[in-house]
Amino acid sequence: MTGACANKAGGVRRVAVIDIGTVTVRLAVADVGPHSAVDVLRRHRIVQLGEGVATTHRLSAAALGRADAVLGEYCRILDKLAAEGAPAQKVSVLATSAARDAENVGELVRLLDAHGLSLSVIPGTLEAQLSFAGAVADFPGANLLVSDVGGGSTELAFGDAAPDSLPAVRCSQSIDIGARRITDLFLAAEPFATDQLARAQAWAHDQLAPFFSRLPQAPSRLIATAGTATTLVAIRDRLVPYDDARVHGATLTLSELDCLLECLAGMTRADRERVAGLEPKRAGVIVGGALVQREVLRCCGVDACTVSTRALLDGMLRESYNQLERPAAAPLS
Repeated sequence: MTGACANKAGGVRRVAVIDIGTVTVRLAVADVGPHSAVDVLRRHRIVQLGEGVATTHRLSAAALGRADAVLGEYCRILDKLAAEGAPAQKVSVLATSAARDAENVGELVRLLDAHGLSLSVIPGTLEAQLSFAGAVADFPGANLLVSDVGGGSTELAFGDAAPDSLPAVRCSQSIDIGARRITDLFLAAEPFATDQLARAQAWAHDQLAPFFSRLPQAPSRLIATAGTATTLVAIRDRLVPYDDARVHGATLTLSELDCLLECLAGMTRADRERVAGLEPKRAGVIVGGALVQREVLRCCGVDACTVSTRALLDGMLRESYNQLERPAAAPLS
């Protein structure tokens, strides 16, 4: 292999990562070097792998079927790149909250095996650290807090990121609360009643508040990542089609979150599916996600957050590159 993917120590290497999340399955392929990463392509598909897991503790056959179809699509993309002479030197596949919680995760492992892929189900603490590393790259500073509101869990990481140095996480936690989980537990029945939303909000506070009480000092900036935060900006700005450049670095205020949540919660699901900027497949969990994201801001004591489109995938890309450069290093686990 030559050029951008030259296989030499400290050089640029092409790596691919797949994140199997509770709501979304994502693929990223990038040419990664010691101090940079250049995207080759990114894809995401809403699969809702964790649908019902909060109550059944099992991945449903329907959800596994959806995941299988998307993984097949991603494998065809990787095969096409290889046929064009630019294969990925490393393909990493990680799964997060839904896979951690599911009693039948072995079925997902076998599904991956059939595609020639190996699965790592990572602990929440590692997920938080990888999300922090990916999110802070464009927002260096001290006392940063990164929140990654996922489908089944929310990762919170507090630390520092100086230019040209590795980010340092000082405090992190993965909390079992996310857009899919809170929906299954509290918001499965629509239309939403006032007391129904209040119970969900109270539960969100109880889950999140203890982390913030342990922080050594107040965050200087809250960086919000993942699909809930980016989708709320897209809804606010009516982004059709979605524009990553307009979302990355956008400011989302607490008052805007209040308005968005009130508006979305007052709609039927069918109405939400028609909202500009909201992917129809996310319409069933966006109220729960917005509720969790708002509670993060409230517990943090800030009136706004910075939204980053870079997070777990980007941390995964960097970690995969590091493993190629240091073959003796322990794999992700």
